[in-house]
Amino acid sequence: MRIVIDTNVFISGLVFDAIPEKVIKIALSKDNKLIISAYIINETSRNLKNKFGLQPESLQLYQATMSVSQVIYFDPFLWVLSDEPDNRVLETALKGKADFIVTGDKKLLGLKRYKNIRIIKPAEFLNLIAG
Repeated sequence: MRIVIDTNVFISGLVFDAIPEKVIKIALSKDNKLIISAYIINETSRNLKNKFGLQPESLQLYQATMSVSQVIYFDPFLWVLSDEPDNRVLETALKGKADFIVTGDKKLLGLKRYKNIRIIKPAEFLNLIAG
């Protein structure tokens, strides 16, 4: 399975553990591929520093994520939603041929699906995997 984790879930998993942390660990497992982009990396790093005073490189799970994820590079091309970062998440999933976007963002969740990509909440993703 190819998975994009939105910045809000990624940060929650790195800082607060619980369900978002489980989502990250599942995405990093050998049967799956975590897809990220320079946009997601930059937004995550900026928010970890500015909102939580954390250096991303000091977090073990962040380092693991960076070492095994597939990083997608692209120039912005989608304008589906009014929030620019949401469009970058959609682009990452589209360019990375993702099966899922895991997010807590209401606007992204409102789409439910973009092309062939399912957009779901972290708990829903865990329930799907547990199946």
